[in-house]
Amino acid sequence: MATMTDNAIIKRKHRTLSIAEKVKLCDLKKAGRSNKNLAIQFNIGLQTTRDIIKKDAELRKFVSDSQTERGLFIKKNISKGRYPQLDECLFQWFLQRRAENVPMSGSMLMCKAKWYCEKLGITDLNCSLGFLHRWKTRHGVSDKSVTGEKA
Repeated sequence: MATMTDNAIIKRKHRTLSIAEKVKLCDLKKAGRSNKNLAIQFNIGLQTTRDIIKKDAELRKFVSDSQTERGLFIKKNISKGRYPQLDECLFQWFLQRRAENVPMSGSMLMCKAKWYCEKLGITDLNCSLGFLHRWKTRHGVSDKSVTGEKA
């Protein structure tokens, strides 16, 4: 989308859309908007628009699995992590505990991650605060407390 003015080419500034913006782009495409129109509206390249539309199902799965909407406006890509099986096991365990209104701490998550590492035979992963932070970012988990009736 470069333009010519006085024999000089002005290039469009690089722009990376958030997950929420990518989903909105896919919604507009389903509503009948053209790829070129979407590229202009979101100030991205035409091929980038096509690539985002191809990943529509993957984006929607990520959004449905995400715990917070705030993360969708911050995150720009869907990263899988080095050990997707560990990520998935830990996330499913987290969802089960959250459904039971069990308060979760970072140390509980790291302890469970270490337990899953042993079960899955992962020996080269250090379940540190850095791991916990990246895992929470990947899955849109925030440090909010769980409220509700006591059992």
